[in-house]
Amino acid sequence: MDSYTATNIAVGICCAVILIVYHLWLASVVRTNPQKTVFGVTSHGRKAWVAVMMRDKKDICAVQSLRNLIMVSSILASTAVVLMFGFINFLSTISTNASEKNASNAFGFVVDEVFGAKVMILLFVYCISFFCFAQAMRFYNHTTMVININLPSQELERLQNNLPDELLRMGQGTPAARDQENERDILIKTSNIEYVGGMLNRGHLYHTAGLRGYYISFPIMGFLWGPWTLLACTIILIVLLRIVDFNLDNLSPTHVRPPAVASPKRAQANTESGHQVLIEDEDNIPMSELK
Repeated sequence: MDSYTATNIAVGICCAVILIVYHLWLASVVRTNPQKTVFGVTSHGRKAWVAVMMRDKKDICAVQSLRNLIMVSSILASTAVVLMFGFINFLSTISTNASEKNASNAFGFVVDEVFGAKVMILLFVYCISFFCFAQAMRFYNHTTMVININLPSQELERLQNNLPDELLRMGQGTPAARDQENERDILIKTSNIEYVGGMLNRGHLYHTAGLRGYYISFPIMGFLWGPWTLLACTIILIVLLRIVDFNLDNLSPTHVRPPAVASPKRAQANTESGHQVLIEDEDNIPMSELK
């Protein structure tokens, strides 16, 4: 193994470690201080949206919004497949129509011993992105079904109080009571806002992971031109991700100033007649009274 190949491997491992460390740090911030990240803010926002959709029975609005999310994930998944086949066709064109040296000069690629490994890593990243987008569509479809299950509170209380022992006393056999218990537990679980919101957030997590695969593919493409291009693209990507992932810092509770509550300052003063009156702060006096 020559020095250039060793440099490729060393820089590639270094860039992979940088990306892994950044995302581990991002995950820790999301867990400890979620309001400083886009993930934490949008996660709470999606749960609030699910609560409004289920409590106000806005079924059409919920289904239309989830359908848009499914369409976006479907388009991105199809794009990943197109990119994979495009690179495979590109490699076959290089191998059949030109020698490695000519291909390197034509496209500027550095065709070395690890060129095939670079392309395989790129294809693997696109495969992972396709899988994540497919899983996102799966959870969006599940959410579309369960978000319309909105039982009244009286019905939920009746189901929670309908225990298996009572079913047995009603004359039903043990298998029937067990089936009734399972159906009751599933119905109560799917009617829970936290459960539906968690399912929607899981779909968005897969969607975000698929987009991360697209982002990471740019430094890997730069790797085809050499290790230093990979390092430069990785640094640029980390800077951009830092801006994108933490662009809601000013909306955190520590930065938002609570609204001032009107509490008029009152002071006692003696009138000429000896009686005490209350004088309000001029800032809280209506404009009509000032006139």
